[in-house]
Amino acid sequence: MLMNTKSILLMLLSLWTLVVECTSNKKLLKEAKRGNNNIIKLTDTNFRSILKPTRDSHIVVFLTATQEDIGCTLCQAMEEEYNTLADSWFKSHPDGINNIETSGDRGLFFAKADYSDGGNTLVFQHFKAAQVPLLYVFGPETDPNADINTFQQLNIPSTATSGDERVNMLINSFSHYFELENYKLFKPIDYVSRAITTVSILAVLFLMKKYSNIVFMIIQSRILWACFSTLFIIFMCNGYMFNKIRGSTYAGKTQSGIEYFQGGMQSQYAIETQIVSFIYGVLGLSALLMAKLIPYTYTYFMKKQKQYNAALSSVVLTFLFLTIIFFFSSALLYVFRIKNGGYPFKFLK
Repeated sequence: MLMNTKSILLMLLSLWTLVVECTSNKKLLKEAKRGNNNIIKLTDTNFRSILKPTRDSHIVVFLTATQEDIGCTLCQAMEEEYNTLADSWFKSHPDGINNIETSGDRGLFFAKADYSDGGNTLVFQHFKAAQVPLLYVFGPETDPNADINTFQQLNIPSTATSGDERVNMLINSFSHYFELENYKLFKPIDYVSRAITTVSILAVLFLMKKYSNIVFMIIQSRILWACFSTLFIIFMCNGYMFNKIRGSTYAGKTQSGIEYFQGGMQSQYAIETQIVSFIYGVLGLSALLMAKLIPYTYTYFMKKQKQYNAALSSVVLTFLFLTIIFFFSSALLYVFRIKNGGYPFKFLK
Protein backbone atom coordinates (compact mmCIF):
# COMPACT_ATOMS: atom_id res chain seq x y z
CA MET A 1 0.00 0.00 0.00
CA LEU A 2 2.86 2.35 0.89
CA MET A 3 4.61 1.57 -2.40
CA ASN A 4 1.44 2.30 -4.34
CA THR A 5 1.11 5.65 -2.58
CA LYS A 6 4.71 6.55 -3.42
CA SER A 7 4.18 5.53 -7.03
CA ILE A 8 1.08 7.68 -7.27
CA LEU A 9 2.89 10.64 -5.73
CA LEU A 10 5.82 10.25 -8.12
CA MET A 11 3.45 10.04 -11.07
CA LEU A 12 1.58 13.15 -9.93
CA LEU A 13 4.87 14.97 -9.42
CA SER A 14 5.99 14.01 -12.93
CA LEU A 15 2.69 15.18 -14.40
CA TRP A 16 2.99 18.48 -12.50
CA THR A 17 6.52 18.95 -13.84
CA LEU A 18 5.28 18.38 -17.38
CA VAL A 19 2.48 20.88 -16.87
CA VAL A 20 4.92 23.49 -15.55
CA GLU A 21 7.29 22.91 -18.47
CA CYS A 22 4.45 23.01 -20.98
CA THR A 23 3.27 26.26 -19.46
CA SER A 24 6.82 27.58 -19.70
CA ASN A 25 6.97 26.79 -23.42
CA LYS A 26 3.56 28.36 -23.95
CA LYS A 27 4.74 31.48 -22.16
CA LEU A 28 7.86 31.66 -24.32
CA LEU A 29 5.79 31.16 -27.46
CA LYS A 30 3.38 33.89 -26.37
CA GLU A 31 6.25 36.31 -25.75
CA ALA A 32 7.82 35.38 -29.11
CA LYS A 33 4.58 36.02 -31.01
CA ARG A 34 4.22 39.34 -29.22
CA GLY A 35 7.62 40.54 -30.47
CA ASN A 36 8.81 41.25 -33.99
CA ASN A 37 10.02 38.36 -36.16
CA ASN A 38 9.14 35.82 -33.42
CA ILE A 39 11.84 37.28 -31.15
CA ILE A 40 11.29 37.90 -27.44
CA LYS A 41 12.19 41.45 -26.47
CA LEU A 42 14.16 41.47 -23.22
CA THR A 43 13.72 44.41 -20.85
CA ASP A 44 14.75 45.19 -17.29
CA THR A 45 11.30 44.13 -16.09
CA ASN A 46 10.87 40.81 -17.90
CA PHE A 47 14.31 39.27 -18.51
CA ARG A 48 14.46 37.38 -15.19
CA SER A 49 11.03 35.83 -15.65
CA ILE A 50 11.87 34.87 -19.26
CA LEU A 51 15.25 33.32 -18.53
CA LYS A 52 14.59 31.76 -15.13
CA PRO A 53 14.08 27.98 -14.75
CA THR A 54 12.18 25.81 -15.29
CA ARG A 55 12.18 25.34 -19.05
CA ASP A 56 12.56 22.47 -21.46
CA SER A 57 13.83 24.54 -24.37
CA HIS A 58 16.92 26.40 -25.43
CA ILE A 59 16.79 30.21 -25.41
CA VAL A 60 19.28 32.11 -27.57
CA VAL A 61 19.92 35.66 -26.34
CA PHE A 62 21.30 38.33 -28.67
CA LEU A 63 22.78 41.52 -27.17
CA THR A 64 23.25 44.31 -29.68
CA ALA A 65 23.36 48.08 -30.20
CA THR A 66 22.12 49.30 -33.58
CA GLN A 67 22.15 53.04 -32.93
CA GLU A 68 24.10 54.89 -35.63
CA ASP A 69 26.27 57.00 -33.32
CA ILE A 70 27.45 53.88 -31.46
CA GLY A 71 29.13 52.79 -34.67
CA CYS A 72 28.70 49.00 -34.35
CA THR A 73 28.67 47.92 -37.99
CA LEU A 74 28.40 44.22 -37.16
CA CYS A 75 25.40 44.92 -34.90
CA GLN A 76 23.58 46.61 -37.76
CA ALA A 77 24.45 43.79 -40.15
CA MET A 78 23.37 41.06 -37.72
CA GLU A 79 20.06 42.75 -36.92
CA GLU A 80 18.45 41.39 -40.08
CA GLU A 81 20.42 38.15 -39.85
CA TYR A 82 19.11 37.41 -36.36
CA ASN A 83 15.57 38.08 -37.58
CA THR A 84 16.20 35.57 -40.37
CA LEU A 85 17.45 33.00 -37.83
CA ALA A 86 14.23 33.24 -35.84
CA ASP A 87 11.93 33.38 -38.87
CA SER A 88 13.62 30.33 -40.41
CA TRP A 89 13.09 28.29 -37.24
CA PHE A 90 9.45 29.26 -36.75
CA LYS A 91 8.70 28.71 -40.44
CA SER A 92 9.13 24.94 -39.96
CA HIS A 93 8.33 24.92 -36.21
CA PRO A 94 5.35 27.27 -35.64
CA ASP A 95 5.16 26.43 -31.93
CA GLY A 96 8.94 26.67 -31.43
CA ILE A 97 9.13 22.99 -30.46
CA ASN A 98 11.51 20.47 -31.99
CA ASN A 99 10.35 17.04 -33.20
CA ILE A 100 8.09 15.92 -30.34
CA GLU A 101 8.56 12.20 -31.11
CA THR A 102 12.32 12.34 -30.47
CA SER A 103 12.77 15.27 -28.08
CA GLY A 104 9.48 15.71 -26.25
CA ASP A 105 8.66 19.36 -25.60
CA ARG A 106 12.22 20.55 -26.11
CA GLY A 107 12.44 23.47 -28.53
CA LEU A 108 14.21 26.69 -29.37
CA PHE A 109 13.29 30.33 -28.73
CA PHE A 110 15.04 33.59 -29.54
CA ALA A 111 15.40 36.70 -27.36
CA LYS A 112 17.08 40.04 -27.95
CA ALA A 113 18.08 43.19 -26.09
CA ASP A 114 19.05 46.25 -28.15
CA TYR A 115 20.88 48.85 -26.06
CA SER A 116 19.60 51.53 -28.44
CA ASP A 117 15.99 50.83 -27.40
CA GLY A 118 16.61 51.78 -23.77
CA GLY A 119 14.97 50.18 -20.75
CA ASN A 120 17.39 47.25 -20.71
CA THR A 121 20.39 48.53 -18.76
CA LEU A 122 20.00 45.78 -16.14
CA VAL A 123 20.03 43.15 -18.90
CA PHE A 124 23.46 44.27 -20.12
CA GLN A 125 24.72 44.57 -16.55
CA HIS A 126 23.56 41.03 -15.79
CA PHE A 127 25.59 39.64 -18.69
CA LYS A 128 28.51 42.01 -17.91
CA ALA A 129 28.51 42.99 -21.57
CA ALA A 130 31.57 45.13 -22.27
CA GLN A 131 31.09 44.94 -26.04
CA VAL A 132 28.50 43.98 -28.62
CA PRO A 133 27.25 41.99 -30.42
CA LEU A 134 27.08 38.94 -28.14
CA LEU A 135 25.24 35.63 -28.36
CA TYR A 136 24.32 33.52 -25.33
CA VAL A 137 22.32 30.33 -24.92
CA PHE A 138 20.32 29.13 -21.92
CA GLY A 139 19.92 25.36 -22.02
CA PRO A 140 16.97 23.29 -20.77
CA GLU A 141 16.65 23.36 -16.99
CA THR A 142 14.17 21.43 -14.82
CA ASP A 143 15.44 22.57 -11.42
CA PRO A 144 13.32 25.56 -10.29
CA ASN A 145 16.10 26.57 -7.89
CA ALA A 146 18.76 26.75 -10.60
CA ASP A 147 20.76 29.94 -11.06
CA ILE A 148 19.79 32.37 -13.84
CA ASN A 149 23.51 32.90 -14.41
CA THR A 150 23.86 29.43 -15.93
CA PHE A 151 24.40 30.18 -19.61
CA GLN A 152 27.00 29.74 -22.33
CA GLN A 153 28.42 32.27 -24.77
CA LEU A 154 28.23 31.38 -28.46
CA ASN A 155 30.84 32.37 -31.01
CA ILE A 156 29.72 34.67 -33.81
CA PRO A 157 31.26 33.43 -37.11
CA SER A 158 33.98 35.87 -38.14
CA THR A 159 34.98 34.14 -41.37
CA ALA A 160 31.64 34.64 -43.12
CA THR A 161 31.82 36.77 -46.26
CA SER A 162 28.08 37.51 -46.42
CA GLY A 163 25.05 37.69 -44.19
CA ASP A 164 23.45 34.53 -45.60
CA GLU A 165 26.67 32.60 -45.07
CA ARG A 166 26.82 33.69 -41.42
CA VAL A 167 23.16 32.72 -40.92
CA ASN A 168 23.78 29.28 -42.44
CA MET A 169 26.83 28.78 -40.22
CA LEU A 170 24.78 29.63 -37.12
CA ILE A 171 21.92 27.37 -38.23
CA ASN A 172 24.33 24.46 -38.72
CA SER A 173 25.88 25.16 -35.33
CA PHE A 174 22.49 25.32 -33.58
CA SER A 175 21.27 22.16 -35.33
CA HIS A 176 24.37 20.24 -34.25
CA TYR A 177 24.66 21.34 -30.63
CA PHE A 178 20.92 21.58 -29.85
CA GLU A 179 20.02 18.43 -31.85
CA LEU A 180 17.44 20.29 -33.90
CA GLU A 181 15.61 18.83 -36.87
CA ASN A 182 14.48 20.47 -40.10
CA TYR A 183 16.15 23.83 -39.41
CA LYS A 184 16.99 25.50 -42.72
CA LEU A 185 17.46 29.04 -43.97
CA PHE A 186 14.19 30.62 -45.06
CA LYS A 187 13.99 33.96 -46.80
CA PRO A 188 10.52 35.20 -47.77
CA ILE A 189 10.03 36.35 -51.34
CA ASP A 190 9.97 40.11 -51.62
CA TYR A 191 7.21 40.50 -54.20
CA VAL A 192 7.26 44.30 -54.00
CA SER A 193 10.96 44.42 -54.84
CA ARG A 194 10.50 41.97 -57.71
CA ALA A 195 7.57 43.97 -59.09
CA ILE A 196 9.56 47.22 -58.94
CA THR A 197 12.53 45.55 -60.66
CA THR A 198 10.33 44.11 -63.42
CA VAL A 199 8.57 47.42 -64.08
CA SER A 200 11.90 49.27 -64.08
CA ILE A 201 13.43 46.86 -66.62
CA LEU A 202 10.40 47.13 -68.90
CA ALA A 203 10.47 50.93 -68.65
CA VAL A 204 14.17 51.05 -69.52
CA LEU A 205 13.70 48.73 -72.50
CA PHE A 206 10.77 50.84 -73.73
CA LEU A 207 12.78 54.08 -73.47
CA MET A 208 15.81 52.49 -75.14
CA LYS A 209 13.66 51.39 -78.07
CA LYS A 210 11.87 54.73 -78.37
CA TYR A 211 15.06 56.79 -78.19
CA SER A 212 17.41 54.30 -79.83
CA ASN A 213 19.29 57.00 -81.76
CA ILE A 214 20.23 58.84 -78.56
CA VAL A 215 21.09 55.57 -76.83
CA PHE A 216 23.50 54.52 -79.59
CA MET A 217 25.05 57.98 -79.61
CA ILE A 218 25.69 57.72 -75.85
CA ILE A 219 27.07 54.19 -76.13
CA GLN A 220 29.47 55.22 -78.89
CA SER A 221 30.61 58.42 -77.17
CA ARG A 222 34.33 58.26 -76.44
CA ILE A 223 34.12 61.18 -74.00
CA LEU A 224 31.45 59.52 -71.84
CA TRP A 225 33.33 56.20 -71.79
CA ALA A 226 36.53 58.03 -70.85
CA CYS A 227 34.77 59.85 -67.99
CA PHE A 228 33.12 56.67 -66.75
CA SER A 229 36.37 54.70 -66.89
CA THR A 230 38.25 57.45 -65.06
CA LEU A 231 35.66 57.68 -62.28
CA PHE A 232 35.59 53.89 -61.93
CA ILE A 233 39.38 53.72 -61.64
CA ILE A 234 39.43 56.54 -59.07
CA PHE A 235 36.81 54.87 -56.86
CA MET A 236 38.42 51.43 -57.07
CA CYS A 237 41.92 52.74 -56.33
CA ASN A 238 40.68 54.66 -53.29
CA GLY A 239 39.17 51.75 -51.38
CA TYR A 240 35.53 51.52 -52.47
CA MET A 241 35.60 47.71 -52.58
CA PHE A 242 37.55 47.65 -49.30
CA ASN A 243 34.68 49.53 -47.66
CA LYS A 244 32.08 47.17 -49.11
CA ILE A 245 33.91 44.00 -48.09
CA ARG A 246 34.96 45.16 -44.62
CA GLY A 247 31.79 47.14 -43.90
CA SER A 248 33.76 50.24 -42.90
CA THR A 249 32.02 52.80 -40.72
CA TYR A 250 31.38 56.13 -42.41
CA ALA A 251 33.47 58.21 -39.99
CA GLY A 252 34.95 58.03 -36.51
CA LYS A 253 34.05 59.90 -33.36
CA THR A 254 36.51 61.10 -30.75
CA GLN A 255 36.34 63.41 -27.75
CA SER A 256 37.55 66.29 -29.92
CA GLY A 257 34.95 65.69 -32.64
CA ILE A 258 34.53 63.75 -35.87
CA GLU A 259 37.50 61.73 -37.16
CA TYR A 260 37.76 61.61 -40.95
CA PHE A 261 40.91 59.49 -41.36
CA GLN A 262 41.85 56.33 -39.52
CA GLY A 263 45.56 55.81 -38.94
CA GLY A 264 47.28 52.79 -40.45
CA MET A 265 47.21 51.15 -43.85
CA GLN A 266 44.98 48.20 -42.87
CA SER A 267 41.83 50.14 -41.97
CA GLN A 268 39.91 53.18 -43.14
CA TYR A 269 36.62 55.04 -42.87
CA ALA A 270 34.20 55.18 -45.78
CA ILE A 271 34.48 58.96 -45.92
CA GLU A 272 38.19 58.60 -46.70
CA THR A 273 37.29 57.14 -50.08
CA GLN A 274 35.10 60.13 -50.87
CA ILE A 275 37.70 62.70 -49.79
CA VAL A 276 40.63 61.08 -51.59
CA SER A 277 38.49 60.46 -54.69
CA PHE A 278 37.58 64.14 -54.74
CA ILE A 279 41.26 65.12 -54.48
CA TYR A 280 42.27 62.78 -57.30
CA GLY A 281 39.31 63.98 -59.36
CA VAL A 282 40.36 67.63 -59.02
CA LEU A 283 43.97 66.77 -59.87
CA GLY A 284 42.94 64.77 -62.93
CA LEU A 285 40.50 67.43 -64.13
CA SER A 286 43.10 70.17 -63.67
CA ALA A 287 45.66 68.26 -65.72
CA LEU A 288 43.06 67.59 -68.42
CA LEU A 289 42.03 71.24 -68.63
CA MET A 290 45.66 72.32 -68.83
CA ALA A 291 46.15 70.02 -71.80
CA LYS A 292 42.89 70.94 -73.57
CA LEU A 293 41.62 74.35 -72.42
CA ILE A 294 44.85 76.36 -72.61
CA PRO A 295 45.61 75.44 -76.27
CA TYR A 296 41.96 76.03 -77.16
CA THR A 297 41.85 79.56 -75.68
CA TYR A 298 45.23 80.40 -77.22
CA THR A 299 44.05 79.30 -80.69
CA TYR A 300 40.74 81.12 -80.22
CA PHE A 301 42.36 84.50 -79.50
CA MET A 302 45.02 84.05 -82.18
CA LYS A 303 42.32 83.55 -84.81
CA LYS A 304 40.87 86.89 -83.75
CA GLN A 305 44.29 88.51 -84.05
CA LYS A 306 44.50 89.17 -80.31
CA GLN A 307 48.01 88.05 -79.50
CA TYR A 308 48.08 89.82 -76.13
CA ASN A 309 44.86 88.12 -74.97
CA ALA A 310 46.16 84.79 -76.21
CA ALA A 311 49.39 85.11 -74.23
CA LEU A 312 47.63 86.49 -71.14
CA SER A 313 45.00 83.73 -71.08
CA SER A 314 47.68 81.07 -71.41
CA VAL A 315 49.70 82.51 -68.52
CA VAL A 316 46.68 83.04 -66.24
CA LEU A 317 45.17 79.60 -66.87
CA THR A 318 48.54 77.89 -66.47
CA PHE A 319 49.15 79.66 -63.15
CA LEU A 320 45.60 78.86 -61.99
CA PHE A 321 45.76 75.15 -62.75
CA LEU A 322 49.30 74.77 -61.39
CA THR A 323 48.17 76.44 -58.14
CA ILE A 324 45.22 74.05 -57.87
CA ILE A 325 47.48 71.07 -58.55
CA PHE A 326 49.99 72.29 -55.96
CA PHE A 327 47.46 72.71 -53.14
CA PHE A 328 45.56 69.49 -53.83
CA SER A 329 48.81 67.53 -54.17
CA SER A 330 49.80 68.95 -50.80
CA ALA A 331 46.46 67.80 -49.37
CA LEU A 332 47.05 64.32 -50.79
CA LEU A 333 50.51 64.12 -49.21
CA TYR A 334 48.95 65.25 -45.92
CA VAL A 335 46.54 62.30 -46.11
CA PHE A 336 49.48 59.97 -46.75
CA ARG A 337 51.19 61.28 -43.60
CA ILE A 338 48.02 60.68 -41.55
CA LYS A 339 47.82 57.08 -42.76
CA ASN A 340 51.55 56.51 -42.32
CA GLY A 341 53.35 58.67 -39.76
CA GLY A 342 56.73 57.92 -41.32
CA TYR A 343 55.83 59.30 -44.76
CA PRO A 344 58.56 61.93 -45.40
CA PHE A 345 57.23 64.09 -48.25
CA LYS A 346 55.12 67.26 -48.04
CA PHE A 347 54.55 70.54 -49.89
CA LEU A 348 52.97 72.61 -47.14
CA LYS A 349 53.22 72.35 -43.37
